Amino acid sequence: MYVKEEIVEEEKLSDIINKKKENIKYMKGMKIPENILAISNLKEVIDDADLLIFVLPHQYLDNVLDEIVQNNNLKKNARAISLIKGIKMVRSKPQLLSDIIEKKLDIECLALSGSNIAESFVYLYSCCLLSWIYYDLMYKNRLYLFQNYNRNFFFFVHLHLWCYYFICGALKNVIALGVGFIDGLTASYNTKSAIIRIGLEEMKKFAKMFFPNVLDETFLDSCGLADLITTCLGGRNFKCAKEFAKRKGRDSWELIEAELLNGQKLQGIDTTKEVYDVLEYHQLKTEFPLICTIYEISFQKKNPCSIIDVLSTKKLRNIKYK
Repeated sequence: MYVKEEIVEEEKLSDIINKKKENIKYMKGMKIPENILAISNLKEVIDDADLLIFVLPHQYLDNVLDEIVQNNNLKKNARAISLIKGIKMVRSKPQLLSDIIEKKLDIECLALSGSNIAESFVYLYSCCLLSWIYYDLMYKNRLYLFQNYNRNFFFFVHLHLWCYYFICGALKNVIALGVGFIDGLTASYNTKSAIIRIGLEEMKKFAKMFFPNVLDETFLDSCGLADLITTCLGGRNFKCAKEFAKRKGRDSWELIEAELLNGQKLQGIDTTKEVYDVLEYHQLKTEFPLICTIYEISFQKKNPCSIIDVLSTKKLRNIKYK
């Protein structure tokens, strides 16, 4: 397991992980399996590897990929799995992170996403609880994954259309900021559920604008609605946005992130910027009032209370039977 080296309590983090089988800084109290070895040299980690699993903030992906390419020791028949929930814009269009990995490393890469928070998943893994976490995946040889990794607490579902997975996995972090703002204003559960509903609508609309063939049913699966709910109940973006609203936007995201996350990074902030830039470029801001309001609160000093305005009905919603 590659670990970006740093000093924690006057000791190398990789040494601490290998001795205590615990990442005391980022995942305190969560035990790491005995067969996992933390290594700070990326070249050594990649050497002779058959399967690479990418689980890192999406803003660091390019640097890691560039270093792997520079080291030039990746096996030609290696495979990759991306568990990264983010989005990258290329020429003002969203691009799949697993595609970026495939193109840069010239290997096959699948994508996994689902409704989970890291802490809960680690405890589920160690306790084997009856609650199941469902993951959606896109893979040419999905039977290989099912046979080797399927468990009663780690269940695979295959999706034929990959685009919704990464769009939802990225946009749900933006919507979680909005729900966090609402919670910081001590609003009711009714208000938070309304923001989640509008957020899901805008996620779906964004996906369909750029990927018209995406199926409506997929938005109700694990990495759609389920992941959105999970993130809005207790993820990092929700937690920091709640504090941002409590402080009425006076403190920077960097300060709040440093105080609350102990070195971990927010995904929703960078994603909000990227999505807003796309909407602005394509002149679509009026079509996405919630996402644009979240951006304005986050970066343009707009009062967090203004998110309530998104709930006011500008025109009658008309839902028809087919």
